[in-house]
Amino acid sequence: MRYTFANLSRKTRLMIMLSLLIATSFIVYTDYVPRIFASFTGGFLIGLLIGEMAIYLRRTGQPE
Repeated sequence: MRYTFANLSRKTRLMIMLSLLIATSFIVYTDYVPRIFASFTGGFLIGLLIGEMAIYLRRTGQPE
């Protein structure tokens, strides 16, 4: 259960991140919720993107 997000398929991870990006854009531009929640959501999205990039670089850096 520790690496559940990493075990998903690439397409599923991409769809999750795009959904979070759309939700974050909606939250930030409409100011629908307090700014502290928007900051948390944006930080979470950035963390996921950095994690995905690290996984990609780790996989492509090692010969199979």
